[in-house]
Amino acid sequence: MDDQKAKPALKPAEELGALRSPQDRVFLLVETGSFDSGAPPSHLSDTYNKVRDRGDSAYSARVNGLQTGRERNHDGSASAEDLLATAAAPLPPAHKAKQKLAMKNPRRVLMNRSLTIAHGKQSVTESLVTICRRILIIGGMALATTIPTFAQNPELQQKLAAVKQVIALNKQSLQQYQWTETTQLNLNGDPKPPTQNLCQYGPGGQVQKTPLGPPPEQPSGGRLKQRVIEKKKEEMQDYMTEVKGLLSMYVPPDPQKMEQAYQAGKASLNPAGGLMNLVFRDYAQPGDQMTLTFDPAASKVLSLTINTYMGQEKDAVTLQVQMATLPDGTNYVQQTVLNATAKKLVVTTTSSNYQKMGG
Repeated sequence: MDDQKAKPALKPAEELGALRSPQDRVFLLVETGSFDSGAPPSHLSDTYNKVRDRGDSAYSARVNGLQTGRERNHDGSASAEDLLATAAAPLPPAHKAKQKLAMKNPRRVLMNRSLTIAHGKQSVTESLVTICRRILIIGGMALATTIPTFAQNPELQQKLAAVKQVIALNKQSLQQYQWTETTQLNLNGDPKPPTQNLCQYGPGGQVQKTPLGPPPEQPSGGRLKQRVIEKKKEEMQDYMTEVKGLLSMYVPPDPQKMEQAYQAGKASLNPAGGLMNLVFRDYAQPGDQMTLTFDPAASKVLSLTINTYMGQEKDAVTLQVQMATLPDGTNYVQQTVLNATAKKLVVTTTSSNYQKMGG
């Protein structure tokens, strides 16, 4: 009865013949239970040996120790002999070449599979890198489009245009005036004698200064003392030349420099009650900042606050500028206070006695 027990149905021989390699065919015999445990029957051994000799040891080992199955299954499917005959059928030339290569170098098959897996991993990695690059490009494009939007803030653009117009009109109006400029130095808490200059605009649009008052007194004492005093005086004069050069970079404000800061996206607008604070970064020097307070209702510049530096050591310098208005509505610089902390120097410059020339 046990011999009559039905075995699982096998695939038809023509389906088995469609498999590419004898290993696959023998493997199908094993998986479908064509043999019990033990060796194949003697009348199938020659056919089986052909399959084994053509396959590799891994597949032959799966067949070794298997016993014969029925000549034909009860359901009419192919017998073990038919299946083995199909498995032993000649392979196409291309499949034979592949089979010989696999028998000569069985590790190559594994290596090719490893390369395929590695290639798959590499493809995934390359895809991720490509996606990340696209994200960065999109982010950069978004940032590039954001900066011009910031620089082209309509309200900032409007207020900046109004400030530049006021400054240009004031400069033109001041060219018909002359005034007195008084400079007071305070070094290490010790005030120095003030100096005065008569100022007016020259043909080139630059302020020309003429000294007023008596010339400075000559130092008294012996020659050694006079030399020491002269040396200190020269050093202070050199430093004051730098101070004047620094003042000219910010006072009066330069519409062209403000426009450059605006175009570079380094200008901002901070409302303060009814007033407007326009902040310019990198205005005249890298790292500096100038804040201009503007009264839109009166169309006047009220003050400037500047944080900058001076000299090779880049000593920090703060500059406070207070504006005032003449009877005809002209806006002008009334006073500047420069504080150079490293030198313990405070320079206060006051402009007064404005008079129209030829009037």
